[in-house]
Amino acid sequence: MPSTDLVDLVYSRPWSFTLLMLTDLGLSAERIDLYRRSYKRNYLRSQRYSDLCTRVMVKAKYSCEVCKVKQSDGYTMSVDHKTWDRMGSEDLQDVQLLCYKCQGQAHYDRRIKDETG
Repeated sequence: MPSTDLVDLVYSRPWSFTLLMLTDLGLSAERIDLYRRSYKRNYLRSQRYSDLCTRVMVKAKYSCEVCKVKQSDGYTMSVDHKTWDRMGSEDLQDVQLLCYKCQGQAHYDRRIKDETG
């Protein structure tokens, strides 16, 4: 089991930094994947991620960036990652605000793209 200091360091930095650190420590790919999954779970519950979501909602004016429906009209919005490459240090272009219908379509489209290459 990793020390508490290592765990704190892992969760306090962007994933790219954490990945380099874990690789330098010589951890196996399986072990690094466990850290990545844990990092993502913790990150999505963090204040840093909450602040990112707020910035995305303000930028999009609380409207779906695809179909333009508004949260104020009763639609549920979600911050969707176009890429997880910069998890923990995302740029605003890495994420978008989508209604649940458009988010479902975006996930489906990405899955099909991944499967077909």
